[in-house]
Amino acid sequence: MKMLRKIDDSFETVILSVLVLAIVLVMLLQIICRYILNDSLTWSEEFCRYCYIYFMFIGTALSIKERSVLRVDAVISLLPEKVGKILAVIVDILVFLILIYLAYWSFPTIKSMYFKGGYSPALKLPVYIIYLSIPIGFILSILRYLQHFYRMIRG
Repeated sequence: MKMLRKIDDSFETVILSVLVLAIVLVMLLQIICRYILNDSLTWSEEFCRYCYIYFMFIGTALSIKERSVLRVDAVISLLPEKVGKILAVIVDILVFLILIYLAYWSFPTIKSMYFKGGYSPALKLPVYIIYLSIPIGFILSILRYLQHFYRMIRG
């Protein structure tokens, strides 16, 4: 149980840290190759771009877990506290339903990319691997919202 709790607590953080570290190391390698060895890497920009794409989708799940999602509180702060809490729950439910919708419709895109068989220009990665960031991020976000709803009902 402790192992699952530790994974739950730091899953996104570890992945995001690895992605940032990879971006920094590849960019450092690119700088060294370009300015010291007078030869640049052909794949570094593409690699960093794909890492950043994954970073954004997984980072969304982390922001949901940490309850640091951007939203406008101006309207909520003008309302009575009970009404504001109800409105916040309604917004959470709407966002949750939108995430389900987006996750569901991301799979036909992945399927299409898989069967088209395209590859990225520099890294020669199958394009569907890059597009997998979409359902991964949405599914992680859905799971984090489910945890949030569970804690809300329980607490």
